[in-house]
Amino acid sequence: MKILQINNYHYLKGGAEKVYFETSRILEQYGGHEVIHFSVLDKEIVESKTKKYFIASRKYDTPINKIRNLLSFFYSFEAKYNLTRLIKNEKPDIAHLHIFYGRLSSSILGVLKKHKIPVVMTVHEYKMLCPQYLFLDNKKNICEKCANGNSLYCVLEKCNKGNFFNSLISALEVKFRDIFFSYEKNIDKFIFVSDFIYKKHLEYIPSLEKKSVVIENIIDFNKFKPKIKKGDYFLYFGRLSEEKGLLNLLTIAKINQNINYKIVGTGLLENKLKDIVANNSLRNVEFLGAKYDEELIDIIQNCSFVIAPSIVYESFGLSIVESFSCSKPVIASNLGSYSELINSSRGFLFKYNEISDLMKKINCANNLNSKMYMEMAENCNFFIKNRYSEIDYYNKLINAYNDVFKKE
Repeated sequence: MKILQINNYHYLKGGAEKVYFETSRILEQYGGHEVIHFSVLDKEIVESKTKKYFIASRKYDTPINKIRNLLSFFYSFEAKYNLTRLIKNEKPDIAHLHIFYGRLSSSILGVLKKHKIPVVMTVHEYKMLCPQYLFLDNKKNICEKCANGNSLYCVLEKCNKGNFFNSLISALEVKFRDIFFSYEKNIDKFIFVSDFIYKKHLEYIPSLEKKSVVIENIIDFNKFKPKIKKGDYFLYFGRLSEEKGLLNLLTIAKINQNINYKIVGTGLLENKLKDIVANNSLRNVEFLGAKYDEELIDIIQNCSFVIAPSIVYESFGLSIVESFSCSKPVIASNLGSYSELINSSRGFLFKYNEISDLMKKINCANNLNSKMYMEMAENCNFFIKNRYSEIDYYNKLINAYNDVFKKE
């Protein structure tokens, strides 16, 4: 089978990209399938035999660039043209979508439909329900006001970076999509990455149930090795953005400077976080920048606990699975899918956006004796070994593909 994987980014930018690449690897390794890709030609992209079809990267960093590239945010003629060439020359049997809105745009759905390519989509976020995909308003509170299909609230509350124009564009893009390229009509099968994100979508779009399946995300477990030893620092790794709850974490670091924290990653919030640390002379917080593969794994293995203080509905939690694979327990907010992964035997859940409860859980974790910590670390690794399997992921994926073919 020739499988076309489609995603906005063809490099390791975040969790969706990890799944995009791991899915490609597993399809090739376990099924011998030929996997091809369609994405954007960013300077960071990894090698791809079909990169000649990738579309050019566009910048939205200035008002002029925003106006110039506004149309492509709704409908990319370049993506339509290039994908058409790819399909005619490569003849894929099925297309597997990840995140494509905004860059590749909904124009690709019309192309796939025209050429009768079966379409499967992994749902990594809440874009079908929220114009800003995070369920987060401008004040950084959980908000589901647009989930019933009325995206007016996104505009009124300026949910996109507090900017009226940006919020209007986000709302109009969703309305354009729903009128001309409805996901429900143009996608044959939805793969939800956790029970939480699946149930949240069915809450507002019950009709999705008949064409949906839950398949949890997968990582390359061969890269991660358990290390049952309590380190001398707490760790956050991932994207440095406001929805990840890092401002709350720094508040705690400022209150109790006897606990050390290391922060791995880059993102839009990076400079603000560093300014807070510098202005408050916080010597217990260290920024390590972006780390990958063995270097990142070493940092995880030598920490005490990993902290995931997100203030949004996380759809899965790859960082938690990676931490468990290193036998590292996790402190996380009780939002979204995190409660599907964490219980008292593998870490601590704290009340969403409550700094006092997060501080309490950090202190509890820091004061665990060696025996209690050892048991918790062993439980993390046991959980991973008994819950996740690459061959199981592959079989579920192929079953989803086959379901689509049966409907043809």
